[in-house]
Parts: sequence; C-alpha cells; structure tokens
Amino acid sequence: MKIFKSRNTANSFFLLKDEPQAIIFDKSSKPLWLLKDGSKHNTTCLHCTEKYCLQFSPLEIQPPLKNFPTLPIKEVCPSGALKWDDKRQCPTVDSQKCIQCGFCVKRCPAKAIYFQNGIHVSMETNNINVYQNSGRENDSELHDKQMAYLKSLPFQALNISEYSSVIREIYGKLIHADSSVRELFVRNLLIILGIPTSLRRTGDVYTRMDAIYKIGSKVGPLEIEFGQDTLSASRRILDDIAILHTRYKLDKMIQLPLVVCLTLPNARQGYWQVIRDIKKVEKISISTITVGVLLIFLWHAEKLNINIDDYYIDYDNMSMRAVAESQLKIKIPIAEGFLGLLEPQK
Repeated sequence: MKIFKSRNTANSFFLLKDEPQAIIFDKSSKPLWLLKDGSKHNTTCLHCTEKYCLQFSPLEIQPPLKNFPTLPIKEVCPSGALKWDDKRQCPTVDSQKCIQCGFCVKRCPAKAIYFQNGIHVSMETNNINVYQNSGRENDSELHDKQMAYLKSLPFQALNISEYSSVIREIYGKLIHADSSVRELFVRNLLIILGIPTSLRRTGDVYTRMDAIYKIGSKVGPLEIEFGQDTLSASRRILDDIAILHTRYKLDKMIQLPLVVCLTLPNARQGYWQVIRDIKKVEKISISTITVGVLLIFLWHAEKLNINIDDYYIDYDNMSMRAVAESQLKIKIPIAEGFLGLLEPQK
C-alpha cells in the first residue's frame, strides 16, 4: 500500500459551497446531496486530506488491551481492491478484487463511493456545489469540519431488497479468499461498526486467539470460523478466556467471548450443545453472530445498537432473527435458513 502524502502537501482537496441537509439514495441513481433550497446534486469525491475510505487512523486500530500482540494493519479494504490514484487524486476500485462489502461506501464522508451493480467512485469535476481549496490557512480546518458534518448524516448504503443477493455474492468470494483476508474482513467490519477489534499478530505462539474486541469497558476473545469446524471454535474460546484471565488479569465472568462465523452450524452439530453445556457448568455465555448479520447492520443502521450479549444462542434457541430485527427496527427480508445467516440451514 502506498504511503499517502502528509496533510501539509495535500493541497488538492475540495470544499462544499453549501452543506447538504441530507444524503439520499434512489436505487435508480447515484447518492445525492439534498441542499437547503431543495436542490439535489450528485455526490463527488472531495479528495479528503484524511483518506477515510482507504485507511483507519492509529486510534481506530489501537488494541483494546495494552501489550496485546496485534497486527497494525491500517487498510480498510480487506481485499486490496481500493487504491489511491495519484494522478486523479481519488480512490479507484479494482472490480476483480472487490468483495462488494461496502466498507469504503460506509467510510466515505461525501458518499462519493456507492453501490450500483458493483462499487463505483463518483468524480464530477464540474459539480457546482464544490470548489477546490485556494491554499488559505483556514481551508484545512473548514474541510475537516465539513467532513465531520457529512459523516454525521444518516445514510442507508444499500437498498434493503438487495440484502440477500449481495450477501450471496460476498459469501461466494469470502469462501475462496485467503484466511488472512477473511480475518481482516471481520476485524475491519467490527471496527467500522464502532467495535474496537485487534487481530493477533501472525506467528505469536503465546496468544492463540484470533482477535480481541471491546464494547464499553468490557473486553472479550474473538474466534473467527468460516468453515465447518465451529465445534473447535467453541472449545478454543475457553482457552482464550483462560489466557485473558491469567495474562491480562481479566476476570472470566466479565469477559465477552464471541464466535463470528460465516454460516451458523446445522442444528445437529455439537456446537450448540457445547455452548449450552459451557453456560450451565461454567456460567459463561459465548455469543455467536454471523458475518451476514454484521453486514446488514453496516448497510442499514444509522446508529449502531448492537449488544453482543444479546447474541447468546444455543441448543434451545438457535435463531438470532428476533434480536437482530429488534435492534435494527426492521423486518429482515431474508428467507428462513438462507445461507445460515439468522438460523441454521437445517
């Protein structure tokens, strides 16, 4: 990944003449800025001085636990599909590498990156609501304020009717992706959802958990399982809890163990029984959530309201549909058992 120019030399950014009151999306068009006077303008890349779509800030990838051996990867795009074009001074998308997860769509303050039969970048050099900075001392400060304002505007990244088809396509790509891409995908997804997450540093033999994450003041171990070996994930996470207890002095009863999987295990698999047995014997609740549910939160929620504690499901109740719909305040238009996203396929 290229090292971006510092803010002092980034003199090609753009500013808004009028801040939009809302960002709206019509399936038949690009995202639009809606101004106070009622006029609508296509969004366009503002050449941000901070490349939100491409990189996380150091604070965003800071480990939830001090001295945790983390992978300090800054890239937002887990597949390397999004790159910075120095000549055009904007991001470009390699459609062959793109997973269509929408991470860059969510991160772009101006919503110049958008879904429309793939992911595209809007570059309108003649947009009448945009002007290039003139190098004045307060332009950078104004640019930052405008970016912060744009990031605060609610925006639904993907039409709800498209959830099933897009998730099917993403899953098809993730199944064939390298394990490093899958793990980075989950880490980045959680960070963008506002959940600080750190992957374990590759080669560290003393810390075997895949990752750790933090919600509020609580930290938990995270196992990422994209295959069929979910039973091992439930057992590994007990080892993770012990490591966090002995090495980092985290009481096992206040940890938030979590398994993120691509597809929920089938009803007859031992995973569900083990999860229930652990809770009965050890009084530890291991939560389970699928990549698909996290993606729906990413695309839909204006404000994230995801309580991992609510995603404890076991042999007696294997569905997360009710809690997800309650938190999202929508009826999720996905058929029962579809890809094992909300309940097991069988």
